[in-house]
Amino acid sequence: MIDFRIIDGAAWVTLRRPERANAIDPQLARELLESIRIAEDDPSCHVLVVASSGKHFSAGGDLAGVMAQPDPVEAVRELATIASDVMRRLATSRLAVVSVVQGPVAGAGVALVLASDIVLASDEASFLSAYGAVGLTPDCGVSHLLPRVVGPRRAVEFCILGRRLTADEAADWGIVNEVVPRDRLDDRAAELAVALMSSAVGAIGPAKALLNTDALVGYENAIRLEIDTIAARLASPDAQARIGAFFGKASERT
Repeated sequence: MIDFRIIDGAAWVTLRRPERANAIDPQLARELLESIRIAEDDPSCHVLVVASSGKHFSAGGDLAGVMAQPDPVEAVRELATIASDVMRRLATSRLAVVSVVQGPVAGAGVALVLASDIVLASDEASFLSAYGAVGLTPDCGVSHLLPRVVGPRRAVEFCILGRRLTADEAADWGIVNEVVPRDRLDDRAAELAVALMSSAVGAIGPAKALLNTDALVGYENAIRLEIDTIAARLASPDAQARIGAFFGKASERT
C-alpha cells in the first residue's frame, strides 16, 4: 500500500490505496511506520515527504474495514492505536516531515497533516473532520494538536460543527503553509525537499524538538483518552445508527 523511495536525502512515501480514498487500515499504518523507521535509520536522509495517489489524500481511518470485523469496538481500538503510533512517530521524528495534499482529506488524514512540519496543498484540496457525521470523536492526536494550530474556537467549528475548509481557508487557519495550483504541486514539493536538504540538516531534529516541546506535553495522555473515547462511541446506539446511515448513503451514490 506504500510506494517508498529515497532520493538525494529525501524519503518519498506515497499512499497507494486510491480505490479506498487512501483510507488508513492497520496494514497501511504498519507500512507507514516501517517507512518512517527506514528513513530515520538512514543517516543521509533528513526529509520525509508524504503524498498520496489518486483523487483523495486520505479519507481517514478505514471505518468500513472496522465495521466488517467480528468485534468492531476492538477493531477501532486497534486501528486508532496503530494509527496514533504513526502520527506520534511523525511528530517526534528527527526528519522534516512534509505533507503534500492533492485533494480531499478527512478524519485521521487530518491527523497526518497536523503531525507534519510543513503542509503543501493544491487548490483542489479540502479538509473535513468527518468524525461527527458518524457519531464518533477525534483520534490520532487531533484533539490535542488541532486546537494548538487553529485555536479552540475554530477547533470546535471544525470538529463539532463539521465545517469543510477549502485549501485557502485551511491556509488562513494555519493548517496549510502554502497553496499551489494542482499541476504545480509535485514540482513545488520537489523544490521544497531540495531547499530543506540545502539547509543546516543537522539542526532539523534538534530544532523540531525545541519547537514542539510544549506541544508534545500531554500528547500521550490525549491519545490514550482519544482511543478509549472513540471505542466507547462506536459501541453507542447513536454512532451505530449514524454509521449505518452513512454507508447506506454511500451505497446509493455508487
